[in-house]
Amino acid sequence: MILLFAWNFAARETKKLNFNNIGRLLRKIKDDLEKMETVSIENVNEDQLKIVKKVFCHSKKLFGQTGASKALSLLNPQLFVMWDTKIRTTLRKMIVGIDNGEKPDNYIKYLRGIKNIICENNIKAKLAPDSIVAKKIDEYNYAHIVMRKRKA
Repeated sequence: MILLFAWNFAARETKKLNFNNIGRLLRKIKDDLEKMETVSIENVNEDQLKIVKKVFCHSKKLFGQTGASKALSLLNPQLFVMWDTKIRTTLRKMIVGIDNGEKPDNYIKYLRGIKNIICENNIKAKLAPDSIVAKKIDEYNYAHIVMRKRKA
């Protein structure tokens, strides 16, 4: 909960978080998350993306679209890739259909797009063998999109 407050402090949804509503959400999505424990961004299939969509939809109601991606990434960093407004704005030129992230379908399109980028660029082969690819994508996005300074 502390991480979500720190990462997502500006979102109005964050101010409504408490142990009770987070606990209710976790109980609601627990079984689906357990089904996805061994799934990664590289091997997720279309049937599993339906589960991801359901989990994201429930999480978005409590955390908002950015907070949901962050919370879910904490629970399964191999599958869920974080996003925020800057990342969506930058990547929607490359990943058609992510728009502003208002709908769970936008997040699914984002994950499909990230999976395609990983495959097309053979990213896994360029990383250390024990690397978590989805986390490395998140770190790249943070460094090159979120923290990038505007050119004068």
